[in-house]
Amino acid sequence: MIKRFLSTLLLLSFLAACASPAPVVDSTPPTITSAELDWWRTAVFYEIFVRSFYDTNSDGIGDFNGITGQTKASFEPSLDYVVV
Repeated sequence: MIKRFLSTLLLLSFLAACASPAPVVDSTPPTITSAELDWWRTAVFYEIFVRSFYDTNSDGIGDFNGITGQTKASFEPSLDYVVV
């Protein structure tokens, strides 16, 4: 009898600990400034066409090994994005 009482008490205390109130969520959307929307106007892009960039295996078509081998030293810190 006491074993059943303790197990019921343990179960109820566990359920009471799990039943926490739901977190309050702020429903207002974040404010985005016009400068954040126009990031692309001031960004510096560098576009690489893979097939014509650099060929490392001499098949006449550029490859990703050529891009990674040739551009590690040539990327300037002022570049924002590289498009492949």
